[in-house]
Amino acid sequence: GSIEDFDTTCRVILDVVLRNTLAQNFSIMLLDETEGKLYLIAASDPEEEGFVADVRDILSGRNRRYVMARGEGVAGRALAEERPILVEDVTQSDIFTTEIESRVPVGSLLAVPMFYQGKAAGVINASHRDAGRFKPHDLYLFNILADLVALLVQSSLAHQRLLLSEEKYRVLTENANDGIAIIQDRVHVYTNPRYRELTGYPDAELGKRTFESLFQPAGPGFHSWTAAPTTSGGRLQKGILTRADGATVEVEISLAPIEHQGREALLVSVRDLSYRKHLERQLRQFQKMEAIGTLAGGIAHDFNNVLAAILGYAELAVRRLPLSNPVHAYLQEILNAGDRARGLIRQILTFSRKTEQERAVIAIDPIVKESIKLLRSTIPVSVEIRQQVEQDCYVLAEATQVQQLVMNLAINASQAMQPGGGVMEIRLAKRDLADGEVAGVPQGQYVMLSVRDTGIGMDAATLERIFEPYFTTKEQGVGTGMGLAVVHGIVESYNGFITVDSQPGKG
Repeated sequence: GSIEDFDTTCRVILDVVLRNTLAQNFSIMLLDETEGKLYLIAASDPEEEGFVADVRDILSGRNRRYVMARGEGVAGRALAEERPILVEDVTQSDIFTTEIESRVPVGSLLAVPMFYQGKAAGVINASHRDAGRFKPHDLYLFNILADLVALLVQSSLAHQRLLLSEEKYRVLTENANDGIAIIQDRVHVYTNPRYRELTGYPDAELGKRTFESLFQPAGPGFHSWTAAPTTSGGRLQKGILTRADGATVEVEISLAPIEHQGREALLVSVRDLSYRKHLERQLRQFQKMEAIGTLAGGIAHDFNNVLAAILGYAELAVRRLPLSNPVHAYLQEILNAGDRARGLIRQILTFSRKTEQERAVIAIDPIVKESIKLLRSTIPVSVEIRQQVEQDCYVLAEATQVQQLVMNLAINASQAMQPGGGVMEIRLAKRDLADGEVAGVPQGQYVMLSVRDTGIGMDAATLERIFEPYFTTKEQGVGTGMGLAVVHGIVESYNGFITVDSQPGKG
């Protein structure tokens, strides 16, 4: 398959990205850890097939193209800072360089760092000829793509190293992300650390165990390969691994015939499918969000047309009626409600990428206080609201989105305290953070919004997923799983940070 063929893997990645995203051009750069520089390994070309570097050149360090230093250009900055860099308009950017983009016109672009086994491994670059095509909410998809590309490219390179560099075989297998073993006379004669980690058995114990005692087939003909390794193999098959502790893990297994110490043997490569399935779930969730956004955008446009007629006739009636007429007050309420509806429509259109929120430097403390007033009539009386709102908290934001942040966080906290109720504390304050004071947040001046509750709390597994779209622990009909996902999206779009601290029973 494509994982075993580096050129095919890269071309499939380029094709899939260009057909399924806003990108008109896409490139992949890897990091040379020794030199601390990025170099191009694959790139689309609107006039040609596209460029994919020879895998032998990549492994040997020869004939590298478009080398960029750490911190140089958009890609180099993304690598140096280990975060995505978005340039909505290259003409307004002082970090955009044309080393890679010189062959194609570029109006907007983004660069996203790739990570493999916890370390920076390179950068993916996506661009469009028009300015303003990429927005902050596009970073969610391209972060997922960066993980997928890193996994595919690094896995493919690891396989090619195994084929092209026999002298480096043991170094590669000892550090491989896949479990690797050699089976001879139906028992294990070699296992790498990852294989022992996956199975849970030490090397001495594996030397007594057969391949069949660990893995169960997911299809016919699975174990027959071990009986006749010289006539079969080289194919991928899914199986179930039973670990030493009794737990089962779904894995992908590749078996290929080799010669080991002058005799026939079987090379086994085992990959845990858990992480891949996690990435696939994230991609499906993103696709759901896209579908909902398209539907919501269409509905919002139609509703906007109806609302325009309602407000238009209400304004005409207000002008024709004297202030002393009692109907005048009713019409004014219609206009006020219409203005609020317009704000909601703007949110829906922003969610569906059909409009851009107008941000400005505003004091958000009045918005937070107004939101708390609304909450008092929304949440159950069994929930006591305590507030500490500092004055003159200015941020670059949009008022409706700030209100949405407060409402979503508070409603989520309120639901966590049902049915018994409890205390909710809402705090807004200016903070001057030192480096390392809050994990993952660089030093600087911030405005902190915090919501604390005395509810049931969350375990570690739930904490890992609370910002995923559609994830909810509430019973059907109570929550949609979108509230905290929207909060996370707004905070990310403001280049802010969000942290959560919770334990079961401690809110």
